[in-house]
Amino acid sequence: MKIYTTSASSVASEIAPDAMVSEAWEAVGASLERLCVIAGTSSLQKLMGEGTAQLGLNGPKIP
Repeated sequence: MKIYTTSASSVASEIAPDAMVSEAWEAVGASLERLCVIAGTSSLQKLMGEGTAQLGLNGPKIP
C-alpha cells in the first residue's frame, strides 16, 4: 500500500495563503447558505402542515 503525502511547503508554494483563506471562507459561506435554506424550508413545511391540519385540509402531501 502506497501512502502519498504532501508537505506544507509544497502546498504553500502552489497556492498563496491569502487565496487559501479566501477559498476556505467561500466554502464556509456556501455551507452556511445551504444550512439556512434547508432549515428554513423544513420550518416552513412544518408550519404549513400544521396550518392545513388546523383548517382540515388533509389532502395529499407534496414531498
